[in-house]
Amino acid sequence: MYSDDELAVPKNQGAFWSMAEANFEHARHVLEDYPAQSRDEALAGHRRAMEVIAFRNVDDGYDQRDHFLHMGRELLPQVRALMDRRELSPEFAQEWGKLMYCHGFIASYVFDDSDDLATQRGNARSAAVRSNKLHKQWLAHIFQRPEFAALKREVADEQVGRFLARLRANPQSAALYPKGWFDKLLTGRGDLRSARR
Repeated sequence: MYSDDELAVPKNQGAFWSMAEANFEHARHVLEDYPAQSRDEALAGHRRAMEVIAFRNVDDGYDQRDHFLHMGRELLPQVRALMDRRELSPEFAQEWGKLMYCHGFIASYVFDDSDDLATQRGNARSAAVRSNKLHKQWLAHIFQRPEFAALKREVADEQVGRFLARLRANPQSAALYPKGWFDKLLTGRGDLRSARR
């Protein structure tokens, strides 16, 4: 995408405008063709460089991504019109410089392959895996079934443990319950864990 040839001093005006056209196209591609990744998208999964204008987990007061993306997109038609005139002017130099700054700033986000949200994403997944709230609620409903509700605690725990072991062993349960659902409720031997406590 980028090469040192594009940095060479042009030998004449024709070479200058040819180089300017190539650089303009690079800027247009970066500013218009890549979607800006949201925080939610970044938290949803890892991305690789060159897929999006990456979300970076920095304080809103320091993050200028959206500002320079918006500015760069607004500059594209202005700079295109100035380039079509093929005249070097102070206005062209100013607008070109601003466009190239926006392009470089946003390109750094496109090339970014770091993952500064990996820890937060991992924490969220870990919390979801460790959470017992749904299991406790589900188990409370099981204990309220007529066949278990009148039993003493120890007997009810044993009976519910057997009931859940049968559910886990039933092939149809795989379609009804998420993988690993019963692992939080039953020990390896099929005894009821202390999930309702």
